[in-house]
Amino acid sequence: MKIGEENLLSRILVPVGILRQAAGKKVALLALCAGSTLSIDSALADSVNGEWCSSDGREIEILFEEVKLSDGTEAHGEYDRHHYVFRIPTNGEQGGATVDLVLADRDIAYVRYYSEAGLELSSEPEKWTRCELGVS
Repeated sequence: MKIGEENLLSRILVPVGILRQAAGKKVALLALCAGSTLSIDSALADSVNGEWCSSDGREIEILFEEVKLSDGTEAHGEYDRHHYVFRIPTNGEQGGATVDLVLADRDIAYVRYYSEAGLELSSEPEKWTRCELGVS
């Protein structure tokens, strides 16, 4: 998590609360809208959701609790804004392995694989990047 992200909401809401007390609801609402507009782009971009590509051509697409692998396999996982964990179904490539993806920044994530027994399957995490948008 980047420095200051944890306090983003409090940096917006605390001044809004002060303004609400001092100047009434209209000013507070205006300040909240301005703060929301300034932070909405970074909030959406700084999320694990989206399409991710490995250096060897594999892809995964994450949309909240759902993930789709490049071989067409779909799975359900545990999601938060910067982290995603799921088990590859036994019919997929590396079936039964647990995948642990952690967002490093808006365009880079690190992936580790664990066996069904919980043992890490590689010594170093794989670096994945956001897939480039295709031009239509």
